[in-house]
Amino acid sequence: GFARKLVSKSYGEAGSFAYDEVGSYVVVQGYGWIWKGDTGDMDFHESELPWAYLSVFNSKVFEALLSCHCPRVRGGQFDLMQKYVNQISLPNLADEVSVNADCVQELARLGRQIHLGKWPEEKVLTELAAHVYGLSVEDIFGVEG
Repeated sequence: GFARKLVSKSYGEAGSFAYDEVGSYVVVQGYGWIWKGDTGDMDFHESELPWAYLSVFNSKVFEALLSCHCPRVRGGQFDLMQKYVNQISLPNLADEVSVNADCVQELARLGRQIHLGKWPEEKVLTELAAHVYGLSVEDIFGVEG
């Protein structure tokens, strides 16, 4: 069968990521991101992790990280080519020691909303995404909220 994957546009920012939960799509003008990390005995795609990562990728926190590694193209969007995006460290959401399981569950809930086209409140998503990176919103943006 086809691979289940997170996908992105070729050029974008927060809001440019989606999850192909069935693996039924071929990415033509964009990128497919296939999980290669260690989740122990847990199947990544049978867990809440893809949904939680979908939230992180669509957050302003991840957009701030994109701005550090990805060049901008005309129109101000980021070039989401693999050679740039792969430089960004991801939090290990499968590690319940370093990332609170309740936070992962809430990110997954928001990811499912995003999948349905119902965007969560940006402040909530930003705070959760900052938290899984072990940072505060102030650490990232220098001001509250």
